[in-house]
Amino acid sequence: MSASRRRFTQEFKDELCVEVISTSKPIREVAESYGVGSETLRNWLIKYREAHGGTETELTAPDGLSASVQAFGGEVVPEGQDSGA
Repeated sequence: MSASRRRFTQEFKDELCVEVISTSKPIREVAESYGVGSETLRNWLIKYREAHGGTETELTAPDGLSASVQAFGGEVVPEGQDSGA
């Protein structure tokens, strides 16, 4: 038998997205605390930012460190560090 898919309200999805954005917690941490897959939350976050005019300039790195994406070749540099350019 196949497992049934869980459905989440848009309000719940938005609440988790706001938590990730406002607290700078890693996506993985927020997802685990609510019992949601991290990739699922990542997809919700992309849609949330598109709908609310957010940008993709700040990402939450897999190891939980906040990082800024530099325009130079897509290089990821931890915040507070210079890309050397």
